[in-house]
Amino acid sequence: MESRGTATTWRFSPATVRGTYDAGWTEQRLTKALTKIAEGGLPQPLVYLLADVARQHGSVRVVPAASTLVSDDTALLAQICADKRLDKLNLRLLARTVLASQAATADTMAALRKAGYAPRQQDADGRDIIERARRHRA
Repeated sequence: MESRGTATTWRFSPATVRGTYDAGWTEQRLTKALTKIAEGGLPQPLVYLLADVARQHGSVRVVPAASTLVSDDTALLAQICADKRLDKLNLRLLARTVLASQAATADTMAALRKAGYAPRQQDADGRDIIERARRHRA
């Protein structure tokens, strides 16, 4: 915002409009608020900017996931997703072959095993993690 005497110039960019939408404003609310303070209505380029940024805003959403379950057996993933014993994992089907769990990997593995499934853990690169059996001492 720039001021000279009684005139004020406001500068808008896609980033500043996006920041407003990030803060919870909608295109309609922002347009209404700006229209109230603008003399003679909003300039057409600003109206286009508000609409363009609103159209793009939220087209990618970020959802928390602590671990993922991957299988080519889509029926098995559907069964796991519907299994009430696993409700605490907050499973969500991301794709036919991918489930997301909000629980940590160790907790997800333990819950799956307790429910009778036989999961295998992998690292971020898709390589199997070999679990070492604990030795019981007499």
